[in-house]
Amino acid sequence: MNSLILVIDRIESGIAVCEPLDQGETREFEIALLPKGAKEGDVLIYDGKRLIFDEDSTAARTNKIQSMLDVIFKKK
Repeated sequence: MNSLILVIDRIESGIAVCEPLDQGETREFEIALLPKGAKEGDVLIYDGKRLIFDEDSTAARTNKIQSMLDVIFKKK
């Protein structure tokens, strides 16, 4: 199995609902399987056995979203 790159969309009722960055179906994982401190919006790599926090991709995604919000709300 190839690794999947996922984003935590939401956490509800002890389940993390994750969306793939590329095409594919939503995946659900028990929150006990998430890396410690993982939260909504974090990017994870799923290698078929475990979920690994991708700090660089999470930071890049956060910065990109913030830049888009700054443009929308005309902040500099």
